[in-house]
Amino acid sequence: MKLFLFLMTLVVSMSVYSDTTSSRWAEKDCAEIEQGVGAYIGVSEHFRKLAEAAEATGDVEKKDEHWLAVGFSLQLAANWATIYDTFCKK
Repeated sequence: MKLFLFLMTLVVSMSVYSDTTSSRWAEKDCAEIEQGVGAYIGVSEHFRKLAEAAEATGDVEKKDEHWLAVGFSLQLAANWATIYDTFCKK
């Protein structure tokens, strides 16, 4: 699970290319950032469902692990949304 989150972060961050001569990024790059934000939100929703299922079965350890993953993926989405606002917003 941790490997999945790490790889997803790595892929999204490597796919973004910054043009150093301009503060505005290319539309293609901004679209990738936007998709990445949506993907992180989707991942958090997946972990939320897993956390609720673990809570229903009484597996406290898994529940806590999944809620941490929810927070982690939402924080990543927020970070990428800030990047989008900084470099892509019109």
